[in-house]
Amino acid sequence: MPLGAVPSPYPGEDQTASLARFGCVYAQAQHGVDKPEYDTVWAYPGREDWNTGDRVYENYETCVVHRVDDQSLPHQRLTDPSRIGAQVAVTLDMYYGSVWADPPVGVCVQAKDPFLADVHKVPIVDCTQPHWGQVLGYPVVYDVTTAQYPGAERARQDMDAACGKLASANQLGGQYRINAVPPGDGWWDNSHPEKKAYGICVLSRTDDGPMTAPVK
Repeated sequence: MPLGAVPSPYPGEDQTASLARFGCVYAQAQHGVDKPEYDTVWAYPGREDWNTGDRVYENYETCVVHRVDDQSLPHQRLTDPSRIGAQVAVTLDMYYGSVWADPPVGVCVQAKDPFLADVHKVPIVDCTQPHWGQVLGYPVVYDVTTAQYPGAERARQDMDAACGKLASANQLGGQYRINAVPPGDGWWDNSHPEKKAYGICVLSRTDDGPMTAPVK
């Protein structure tokens, strides 16, 4: 599965891992093997292997489907080539607590209502399919080792500001709105493994109308 253009700048460890995870999960659904008895593992390039212009190979990942019980696969082709290119949605956790495990920046949120109802169960699609929103980024707003939880209202304000900076950097026009999800006080639980509290920025049209292509 391709992960990026050749050549292209290395997108960073979190984004590369997220792209690889999403690509394989999405391919599993496209091939019709998104069933409880199957899972997928993937391998992807690190910074030292990414082709930024001084190498001859592509920037890609390898996806391998297997049985969750590690038993042998059936003695026939498991995937369905006729389904390649099929339009599918995969339900993912958009706020896992580690950016590498969240949907990658640039993929799209199929519909508004599921996103607002539960960010941990959101249908994600390829941006060439009709969709409501697009993942703009996961900016870090607090270091929980040095900052106290500021309260819900201030966290919302700080998150809006962080998403606004992303919108400005991407030169988004007035036809778009940024939907921000700030970090909650759970980040300050001592048992939380991550210490960089981040939130979610998703862009949508101001009229909530459908989009059928990625916003560059």
